[in-house]
Amino acid sequence: MSVCKINYMTRPQQLIVLLIAILIPLNLCVGQQARSSKLLTDFSNDLPESGYPDATVTLRFIAIREIPKVAAPGDVFVTLGRTGGKLAQAGGSAAADYNQKSDNTVSVGTLAFDGDKLKGTVKVKIGPDAPRPRVVGFPNPADEFEIEIDAMVDPSKVIDYQPEATPFMPPWRSDEPQAAGKLITGTYVAKRGTIETRGKILGAIQANPTGNRIGGRGNIDLSPDPAGGAKVLARMSPKRVGSNQAMAIKPLGTLNVTDFDAVRVTITSEARRDDVSVMLALQTGGQWRTISSAAFLLGREATFDVPFDDFGRFDPTTLTAVGIGVDNPHGVGDVSFSVRKIELVNLGLARRLPKTDVTITFDPNTVVSLNATTDVPKGLFGFHDVGESQPRVAKPGEEDPFDYLKRINPGYLRPLVHVGFNAKALTDEQIANRAAEKYGKPDDLFTRRALAGDAIDNVVMTHTNDLWNRPAWMDAGIEKSAEGVRAFYRDLASRAWRPGDDTNYLRRFEVWNEPFMWARHTNMGKLNPVGKKAWEDPTQFGYLPGRMNADAYATFFLAAVEGAKSANPHVLLGGPSTAEFGGQDYATLSNFVGPILDRVHDKIDFLTEHHYGGDPQTFAASYQVTKGWCDVKYDRRIPIYNTECNDLGASAAGKARYNMLDILTCIRQVRDIAQGRAVHALWNGYLNDEGELHCFDLLATLRGKVLDAASGDDEVTVVATQPQVGEVVVVALNHGSINKRLTLPVPEGFTIREVKMMLADAPDNELQLRDTEGQAIPKPAAGKTTLTTIGDLPAAINLPRGSAVRWTLVKAGHVASSKREIDEHFTDAVLAKVSPNAPLESTIKWRGDHTGTKQAWLRVVTSDVHRGEAVAVIGGKNVELPYSSSNEGASLVQDIPIDVGGLDDLKGITFKCNDPGNSNGFTIWSASICLER
Repeated sequence: MSVCKINYMTRPQQLIVLLIAILIPLNLCVGQQARSSKLLTDFSNDLPESGYPDATVTLRFIAIREIPKVAAPGDVFVTLGRTGGKLAQAGGSAAADYNQKSDNTVSVGTLAFDGDKLKGTVKVKIGPDAPRPRVVGFPNPADEFEIEIDAMVDPSKVIDYQPEATPFMPPWRSDEPQAAGKLITGTYVAKRGTIETRGKILGAIQANPTGNRIGGRGNIDLSPDPAGGAKVLARMSPKRVGSNQAMAIKPLGTLNVTDFDAVRVTITSEARRDDVSVMLALQTGGQWRTISSAAFLLGREATFDVPFDDFGRFDPTTLTAVGIGVDNPHGVGDVSFSVRKIELVNLGLARRLPKTDVTITFDPNTVVSLNATTDVPKGLFGFHDVGESQPRVAKPGEEDPFDYLKRINPGYLRPLVHVGFNAKALTDEQIANRAAEKYGKPDDLFTRRALAGDAIDNVVMTHTNDLWNRPAWMDAGIEKSAEGVRAFYRDLASRAWRPGDDTNYLRRFEVWNEPFMWARHTNMGKLNPVGKKAWEDPTQFGYLPGRMNADAYATFFLAAVEGAKSANPHVLLGGPSTAEFGGQDYATLSNFVGPILDRVHDKIDFLTEHHYGGDPQTFAASYQVTKGWCDVKYDRRIPIYNTECNDLGASAAGKARYNMLDILTCIRQVRDIAQGRAVHALWNGYLNDEGELHCFDLLATLRGKVLDAASGDDEVTVVATQPQVGEVVVVALNHGSINKRLTLPVPEGFTIREVKMMLADAPDNELQLRDTEGQAIPKPAAGKTTLTTIGDLPAAINLPRGSAVRWTLVKAGHVASSKREIDEHFTDAVLAKVSPNAPLESTIKWRGDHTGTKQAWLRVVTSDVHRGEAVAVIGGKNVELPYSSSNEGASLVQDIPIDVGGLDDLKGITFKCNDPGNSNGFTIWSASICLER
């Protein structure tokens, strides 16, 4: 997406526009002449009706009851619907800020909405929290209230941004609504048994999108603009939060828009703002496709065209709504602008249509070395191992658990044990005595399983406290707790692996499971437990931790290293078991993992992270960014082990595709640092999900040297390997939206020995790889998978969406005889913002010489780069940066070919905006030069 302006008043300005139109490629120019157009809205007849007959009413009853073990009273929230000017008797919801999600109900008693007045009674029941093992203080008891309401709407005021009631609570455990719309204030009288409470009400009413009328989601307000269109006020958070979206939604019925190829929006703003953009969204096929940075606030009127292709998998036959607003959690406060109109236009753009015929190519003679890594990391097929010491008995017709592990060949297991992080102090003499012993026990149950799964040397043992309870160090103190951690790891390491103890699986230790959940007990405000220290951290936003918890973890990690290494120098320690590195626009890396590494980077042996849901390709990109961070800051490329991952809300078909795409992308892009991946979970020795089992069955032979392989379609990911002499395995996954026909040219001398397919019946609502951060996504309709062998050994095959195929080819005695060596050299542009008028000068950190370079490319992970907006200046030449995949909600790795000439003299790269006056900047998450020799 790029920009052309309209409504200039002077001839010189018109000439400037003409010059820009010439310089920017025609097919990228926004505001270019449309071949045809259709008005979606000019806001003249579809703004919300006065009185808001169809609306959502949200009320917060402040300090309505005392909470056991908490000093301040808690609040209750009620959400009610209004249809045709009447309050709905059913469908309302209730929540409380003093418990987790529970089964709550609200019933409208005598409550009535008369004009601007809201009077009468409602009954609210708050269910108890779900009990949790080992967690003190839960469940809170159920509450029942009868509440008399006396409140009024002020149509002249929009409620201020309302902070989350429990920002420290993970979003999947919280359901308190945030009031949005026209301000409601008043009082209540609540009865709970014999107890009566009086207090204030704070709430709002917001129009729902219905019929042809615009409604809102999030705190957004629209009003007529005398100059045309609508004035928009989005009341965003004044400080950074976990997520913040405000969108006005215009229902469209169901439109077939195949005669058009873009959406045009005309925006005007009184002042230029580079810290915020205008979001545009289309609803198609029942799903929203959103671009968070579709238009800029340039301090004047401007027209922006956004091609349909920019919305990802957009179905032009079922457009049902359009949305406009702001999606920005960074703390921008109120955002004001006017939108004149929104149109469909036909610019004559070539549509990016999905391919139906795809050729898979591979070179059986060429191994690809990425930063000196040639082999598939065996740990990428591993499991988070639950109940590892008690595998269940095989069911009738089911494999023995040891044979089962041998077949799926995980190469890596991650058990988790709850402990107290304390041990008796050991003398040096006791340590020396233990060092003389061997602790590997071949008959031990877990040892047998690890041997069966080729994981004896690749077990990551994790020790933890319950992640939901308040951690003991918050009350005992960090230093005292560190003493226990030090003693614990000294004791543990004394029995760990030493050379010669071949069946001892105690080799790698992950220090503490998910310490980022300590943030659950930080910044609790009035809900902090009575008598407990209130831990406050201004660098923390939402439930993801800031620097205070990072510092506490670093202290414990250093204590663990000191204790373990004093007993056994061979053990390896890793952490911090963080949420995905790229979460919250890489705040997880910059605000938590980074400060930890600043203290432990020379002591940590491997990094660990967790990711659930989302697009797997973004996690490989986050590994790439983290690799760059460590490279330029600490002169290290630290190995990464994922210790939990999956798409828990998906069907079997969804899980299969998710896990396979994650693994294949890691092999292709980051196998030099991605050393382990642990699917959640192997339950008592077996996978519970058929999709997971079929995925790992299919991938079980994808081992050995990585061969040069490519797909003719970015919706088909392919990996080829040589697992042993005379054998080649090729796996291709169709993660696109349509069925495809794949053709594999068979190299001379090779024959196909086996063709195996994982067939997936993927539900429609799983076609889009989902970003689940901060969202509760219901489990979709069951999608099934089957694993089948194709007897006629075809080289061409019809592959349904979400499905995969594995070809096994053989040629007696064949060994790949050549090598493509790819070395990567990072710039110090990591998590770097490029402002419109301030180009970013970066320095390349060269590793080795460039002798024999055959080709080179710039590898970037970016955000908010629009078409024609940005360039990298390399050796005096402008290299255009591609449109950021992050505008579709996922920052991916992107490669841009560059000239190999002049590399010897190249010291750095400049990143800049092509046209500063018409840009609001972009972000370089990471940038590196890749050289092939």
